[in-house]
Amino acid sequence: DHYIEAIIKACAVTRRHDEMIAKYNDGSAQLKSFLGDKTDYYENFEYGSTTDTIRAQLMEFYEYRNTGKPPMAGLVIECQGTLNSLRSSCRSNLRPVFKPSDELQPEAIESEWNALTEMEATHEAKLRDLFTKFQDADFAADKFGAKADKFERWADEKSEIFDEGNFGTGVVDAEVCNNSHDIYQDQLAKFQEACGDLNTVAATCEAV
Repeated sequence: DHYIEAIIKACAVTRRHDEMIAKYNDGSAQLKSFLGDKTDYYENFEYGSTTDTIRAQLMEFYEYRNTGKPPMAGLVIECQGTLNSLRSSCRSNLRPVFKPSDELQPEAIESEWNALTEMEATHEAKLRDLFTKFQDADFAADKFGAKADKFERWADEKSEIFDEGNFGTGVVDAEVCNNSHDIYQDQLAKFQEACGDLNTVAATCEAV
């Protein structure tokens, strides 16, 4: 009876250890696959070229960080706990201490996890920087459009007056035309300066 009971206990320990080994290996393999996939994803990521696209990519990243990554972080803790419990049971039951394969070593997983965290921080920083730049470019483009429209309306209006060539029929009309032309020259100087501003705005948009 004593030997039978000892064998039963020994088999139970072996079964429990096998279950813990399988749990650790499955969890670690899942983590390795996750880390490899996310690393490839960030290394080959194509950033958008519009504000809306970058905004969508930022929202996608925040959604992943808030809902997609936490379960994997929990799996890291779970695997570490399983391994610690397994090794403690091996020692207390005078069994050889379990050693995971090289690619599933906790140190290797931790190193890859930390590398992924740094990669994600760089990724987020770039997205935020692009988003700010594209917003500035959008603002500049809107500013360009507003000034350009105003200039074109003014130029069209003046072109029509010049095309008409109506100088009136007397001295009074000629004075009115002359005064109007002085006003036009003042306006022209301001619009010429505005054209210089438009070139600066266009260069800003083109740089982004």
